[in-house]
Amino acid sequence: MTDDELIAAMQAELPDTSAIELRVRRRIAREAMWRQAAAGLAIVLVFSFSMWRMLRPDPVFAAAARDHQREVVEQQPRRWKTGSEMPLQAFGLTPEIANRFAAAGYQLEHAKTCGLDGQRSLHLVYSNGRSRFSLYLRPGSGSPATHAARVGQEQVAGFAARGSQALLVTTADSKECESLARTAAAYLN
Repeated sequence: MTDDELIAAMQAELPDTSAIELRVRRRIAREAMWRQAAAGLAIVLVFSFSMWRMLRPDPVFAAAARDHQREVVEQQPRRWKTGSEMPLQAFGLTPEIANRFAAAGYQLEHAKTCGLDGQRSLHLVYSNGRSRFSLYLRPGSGSPATHAARVGQEQVAGFAARGSQALLVTTADSKECESLARTAAAYLN
């Protein structure tokens, strides 16, 4: 190619690249859309997992609710101890102290040791003649503030006291459960 031909070719109209340009822009737009969709999906998954963790009952609360349902509500046969046979001393309690945990009108009915969520616990059952509640005491710490949750048919309130974790379980409503838990917590602390 001569210089004149080269100059003429350079001065000639540029080739039409609009079709290539359009394809490139569409591909970029598609990839951006997929990135946005993936980011949105990631946000939804993180949010869903967070909500599931928040709404899922604490494993200890769930274990206490199951235990109360089987042993107190369904009255499945268990080796309960009454009177002086109750295993209170093993948990640093006396009958007088154990009786103080109950709200007015409730009496300590019976007790036993059990494995609650794989940890040795004292299961105390209180009754007022019409309804019953369970109080579980186990070594460990938890939140000193009373917090409650519904697990199945049971209302469970948990709190920390004297180096122990306490769980109160009842089929009563949340207000009564929290009231019973506050009474027990007042004597445990």
